[in-house]
Amino acid sequence: MPVAGSSTPRSFTLPLPAELLHHIFELATDNPIRNIDLFVDLPPFESTAPSEIEDQCDDALRIKYSLATACRAFRDICAEFFYEDIRVRYGSKALVEILENERDIHGLPMGSLVKRAVLFPVGSEDENSSTRITKDTQRIILCCPNLRAIFRPRVNVIRESDEFVNEEASENEFPFCKLQRIDWSSSPCDDPPVIAQIPLSVWSSKELRTLSVGVNEWSSFSGMQETETTEILSHINTLRVRSLDAFGAPGQRLFTLTLPKLKRIVLDQPDSMYALFSIYQYGSQITTMEFGAHSGFLQHDYIAILLVYCPNATDLYIPIFSMHPTKKNQEGYHPSTFAITHLCLSAVSRLSAAVPEGMKWDHLLAHFD
Repeated sequence: MPVAGSSTPRSFTLPLPAELLHHIFELATDNPIRNIDLFVDLPPFESTAPSEIEDQCDDALRIKYSLATACRAFRDICAEFFYEDIRVRYGSKALVEILENERDIHGLPMGSLVKRAVLFPVGSEDENSSTRITKDTQRIILCCPNLRAIFRPRVNVIRESDEFVNEEASENEFPFCKLQRIDWSSSPCDDPPVIAQIPLSVWSSKELRTLSVGVNEWSSFSGMQETETTEILSHINTLRVRSLDAFGAPGQRLFTLTLPKLKRIVLDQPDSMYALFSIYQYGSQITTMEFGAHSGFLQHDYIAILLVYCPNATDLYIPIFSMHPTKKNQEGYHPSTFAITHLCLSAVSRLSAAVPEGMKWDHLLAHFD
């Protein structure tokens, strides 16, 4: 390794064989993105603990940083998975240079190793800038041909004087040939909030399997604004809805979705169900239903309501301590029949407190009665 103040490098001997160090570092930095084939399909009950997923990814990122700054040899050993999950914030010029110009020990461009990109909302003094992407972000995305997932977290917009891409120019310059999952949330500062900062062609990618949207901060509607309507044809298999206004709101923007391959619905909170009115015509083709861990689901029998909307569903996933048991058929009434053949339950502990301690057993029995 080069030594400060010396013109000749000092020899460095690895403490263990490189293959063994690679295995150790791989285990130490393990995270959900590593198994990208599983991640892009939204594993069951991921919505019950979304912060835990991101915490695991952040922990792995911190360990990677420590390895990279320890010595060049460590960085070369773990380069294969060092850039599998990147964060794109303000000041991303250094990341751009690495992904565009550096290669790993096998000669592969660093950008080709990226599996997921977390795009933090970046804005400037321009009111509309947070709905567009920066030029650095564009360069990063373009040099990641194997990008499989994109995540926009629900955080405040970072105000930065980065240059932004012209909206018309950015629409046709993103060849997302392998993108399979998008998790998109509005920022509390987005005005109007958007789910289309990325060009619409991305949402219509034929490879896209999973779309997770949540826009819960729409500006107030006075009744005088014009509503912009955007039509999107998507080939997604899984749709995760995080809020009532996931597909827009009057006076802002409404998204009309055409979903010929939709098979799975995931609802994060009770008001998400009302967003399904926008896609009610696809209810009969849904085969898998899943509920998030939200105490609001204890207030009513949401399972029966959704089964009416999805009469052909065969698989049902519920976090048992945050779901109201399905009501019994009353005597004298023709019993309701559903197509459910596979019931999967989760006893996620963080919401078990929503059911009083003395009623937990009765609550469990009610689900099986």
